[in-house]
Amino acid sequence: MKIVFRLVLTLTALLLCLNIISLDWLQFCYATTSNYSTPKFKGLPTDAKNSMGVSDVDFLVETVNNNVNFQPTRSKCKFSAKLWPLIVTANATNLKNMTMKTQMVSHIVDYFSWTNQSACQISHYFGGLMVSSASGIVSMDGQKAICLDPVVAPRPDQCIVYSFGINYEWSFDDAMDLYGCKVFSFDPSMNVSNHSRSENVFFYQMALSDVDKNEWKKNFVPSRTLSSIYKMLQPIHGTNVTIDYLKIDIESAEWIVLPQILKSGMLDKVRQLSVEIHMDFNEAVNVCCEQANIIHSLEDYGMVRFDSKPNVYSVITLPQRKSFGFAAYEIAWYNNRVLHLNS
Repeated sequence: MKIVFRLVLTLTALLLCLNIISLDWLQFCYATTSNYSTPKFKGLPTDAKNSMGVSDVDFLVETVNNNVNFQPTRSKCKFSAKLWPLIVTANATNLKNMTMKTQMVSHIVDYFSWTNQSACQISHYFGGLMVSSASGIVSMDGQKAICLDPVVAPRPDQCIVYSFGINYEWSFDDAMDLYGCKVFSFDPSMNVSNHSRSENVFFYQMALSDVDKNEWKKNFVPSRTLSSIYKMLQPIHGTNVTIDYLKIDIESAEWIVLPQILKSGMLDKVRQLSVEIHMDFNEAVNVCCEQANIIHSLEDYGMVRFDSKPNVYSVITLPQRKSFGFAAYEIAWYNNRVLHLNS
């Protein structure tokens, strides 16, 4: 076995010298099951694989910026440039013709597309309308995935929902009202003042932001952090309550909001989270990597992904992959730290 390993190292070194394989592409990720735990009730198989075909005990070699980590449930992956051991992926046979940007974008797209649906046994979509795009695509839009497993499911007549980003489309908020939740809806762009849509749906013309200020895009519409909004609503929904479902669809502002939510500790009060993330693959690669790392930081904290789907109305051409792709993804998680204790 040692002889074979030495031959692999020698061959790799030779290819490096001939400039057939770039040193930058040999990024190494070690997946270990000891640094990330899943709820015992899930009972995931030890050979469960993510969409990239990587099991918990596999080594994953990907060409991606060192600051980006890919973390499947039950695994903790850290990228480094160490060349010991060197493992070359099976699909890297034509590396010489592939740019670093191509590899990074490909990895990021795969990461956002990873569904991890086995993490939730009962998942259901709430809301959504059948709409058609200019390109002729007809599909549901606006639906949000909710995990209904007993330890994380919103409990009717007790649940609280924060919904950021309405744009006059109330299907999700109304569905959660029918389910039995109090819904607090926010949108700064609608020309509608604060009002009660129904007995349990309350609308606020307010933006979610990383700082508190009294203007939004030069309009005199207040912007508030999640923690400030939570304090504002305490007289209505009570103090020290859990947000059973936090929906964020705020057209790229998520990239400044999510780090602030993490830093503030407000995720400790969120049981489930849904975010529509918006990507611009024409940006510098390091920007895309930073955005991927923000999503990873949520999962490193303890948010367990259970659903991911592309927004089919955001079809774009990905020149890096020479194929079409999507500029927006809807990703849903539950908080492994905020479970119902008496389920």
